[in-house]
Amino acid sequence: MISSERVCGVTVPMALEDAMRPGGQRNVALVLRFSPELSPRRARAALWMLAAQVELASPPAEAWSVHTDLDKTHVGRVRIALAGWDDAEAWRATAVLRRVAPLAK
Repeated sequence: MISSERVCGVTVPMALEDAMRPGGQRNVALVLRFSPELSPRRARAALWMLAAQVELASPPAEAWSVHTDLDKTHVGRVRIALAGWDDAEAWRATAVLRRVAPLAK
């Protein structure tokens, strides 16, 4: 993780990721590493707040969907599941993530 930002009152390391999900769906994501001391409830709330910002920042014409994940190692993701395999769509989705979390690399 490269940068950090305050999310839901907590400073967390944050990075960008471009990956394929099982089943072959391409996703771009903000990846956040939460402190082990932070409750899962608060971590999920932070992810949902970021996901809401991503939804609001997404252009109405885009057909992608926004999801959140939190694993047992305290790593969370706000993912944009792309509607297609298009690099241009991935670039547009990454631009939205950068607007929402400008410190993410």
